[in-house]
Amino acid sequence: MTACIAVLGALALPAASCTSVPTRTAQSTTPRITTGVPSPGLPTALLTVAALSPLPGAPAGIAVSPANAAAVYQDPDPRTPCGEPAPLPDLTHAAGISISTSTLTGFEFAVDLPTTTAAAALESTIAAGTRPGCPPSSSQTNTGSSELTTLDSAIPLPGLVDSGTGAALTVSNSGQTFAAVEFLLQKGPRICLLVLFGAAAPAAEFDAALGRAAESQLARSTTTG
Repeated sequence: MTACIAVLGALALPAASCTSVPTRTAQSTTPRITTGVPSPGLPTALLTVAALSPLPGAPAGIAVSPANAAAVYQDPDPRTPCGEPAPLPDLTHAAGISISTSTLTGFEFAVDLPTTTAAAALESTIAAGTRPGCPPSSSQTNTGSSELTTLDSAIPLPGLVDSGTGAALTVSNSGQTFAAVEFLLQKGPRICLLVLFGAAAPAAEFDAALGRAAESQLARSTTTG
């Protein structure tokens, strides 16, 4: 399965940029995303098995591992959910995890940008590019294929952090269609990018609970981290 998701401009997501998990036969034209030593407190911004498992509608078999152990690649054509070009923050000192379940897979990254203004501007760009009803948009993946992304809905968030955007997407690539949910959250200079995708869309109650849990985790990290 090849998956390149317009990851809310952060992974380079990012979802970000967006990232890609290529098939065994596909060759990536971009390097893997690897993180070095994270800024102090960053790992506490990331979700855990204990935080994910009790969520309503959560799939079975939730596991979390370091992002550096997963094959996550930089996206050459990062886009917002509605298709506008998205900025690419530096993840050199980010913290990241890979998430797997019985039906979904994905990742979460947290990174401190140089200023709160920079973090807020990134989230504002993504929010402006997440407009329910916008037409499907096309982008290029890290393996050279074209991908069509449709924004199905914005996911409501409780507002526990300074700003945040959530989106439910349908992505088509090389004859395959899959569902994705993604969040970009901002608290001060810190941002978190969370993306999950699978063959079928998760329950709406899980989407909302996931966003709430991610916001809560980020808010606590900026208080204690």
